[in-house]
Amino acid sequence: MVRIIGLKEQSLTRCLGGFIPANPAAFALHTSEKLASHAPQLTLDMVTEFALGYHKSKPSQKMSCLYYLQPWIKNLAMFPNQSSTYFDHSGAKLRDAIRILIDLLIKDHDVGR
Repeated sequence: MVRIIGLKEQSLTRCLGGFIPANPAAFALHTSEKLASHAPQLTLDMVTEFALGYHKSKPSQKMSCLYYLQPWIKNLAMFPNQSSTYFDHSGAKLRDAIRILIDLLIKDHDVGR
């Protein structure tokens, strides 16, 4: 995966049997950006899964979660676009994803602060 998403080796700390990123938040954001750009078809599922985990997160973790979601938001524009290969004919999953995001902003008072 590291080679596929183009991660630079100097941003990793080597350890036996795996790796520990030097900056976990930057690594998570970089991974999210690469996944969002290389697999935009996962966007609607990502938003749905994000909401499930977000509500279980501690308030101190929620901002990091939102940064992780950020690269996926721009992909939402592909689904109502009829010329896109990701066009969703029914629009149901797109509407659900948008409702999830709206509910998140309205119900979570920590986001608006």
